[in-house]
Amino acid sequence: MGVGTRLAKRFVESLRSNGTSTTLRLCAKTLAHEARSYLDRRFDRRFGVDTSGRVDLAGLSIGSPNAELGVYYEPTSVLAFRSLIRRLAFPPSGWTFLDIGSGKGRTLFLAADYPFRKIIGVEFAKDLHDIAVMNAERYRSPSQQCAVFELNHMDAVDFKMPQEPLVVFLFNPFERPVMERVARNAAEAIKASGQDMVVIYHNALKREIFESLGCFPEVVPVKLPYDFTREHQRPAVIFSTRPGLVQRDISQTSK
Repeated sequence: MGVGTRLAKRFVESLRSNGTSTTLRLCAKTLAHEARSYLDRRFDRRFGVDTSGRVDLAGLSIGSPNAELGVYYEPTSVLAFRSLIRRLAFPPSGWTFLDIGSGKGRTLFLAADYPFRKIIGVEFAKDLHDIAVMNAERYRSPSQQCAVFELNHMDAVDFKMPQEPLVVFLFNPFERPVMERVARNAAEAIKASGQDMVVIYHNALKREIFESLGCFPEVVPVKLPYDFTREHQRPAVIFSTRPGLVQRDISQTSK
């Protein structure tokens, strides 16, 4: 049975069981989902990588006591990432980009379009880490400005943040107990090194953890532009160790 025939059969069955209005709403929702997925996968089609799709952690190879405290994988959209990076009020050269909970690596490759000194990913699910490694071997972009990738398969709580200027990216990858430990690690790195740090927290559901640290005097909430590739629009907050590192008025910045 072909795809078209199956869809037609499901449509007729839905009409019988749910009625016309409910069936039409379900069709619209399904079409929107397929359209969002297709548009989001443009990045993968362009660069021959696999970074798209939601992946639940259940069933993945995770040798960590914090396995149940992780959140499902979903890549940051291209629009959201670029909108957030444009908020940086300094040239990225000399800074290291660190994605904690890097999954399949999309954010790492998006960061490569900017002149960071190095790009680091930390991921505790081996299946996702292995995909990211494969993607890093394949990824090539004419706009790429950084080709130094360091991909780490390890629990985020065990990762020692480098004592150098850091842009840390988080797409709300953990539940509270792990996020609190990662935040403390960030505070300890700042105290030990005296170096600046900017934390870009996408889907900032636990922002108060970073606000309570006392080492991020600048807190900039970011309202991202509407993104059709995502059904749910997520809030974002950027923290920095001193004022002036984050641009509050996006109209004053360029890529």
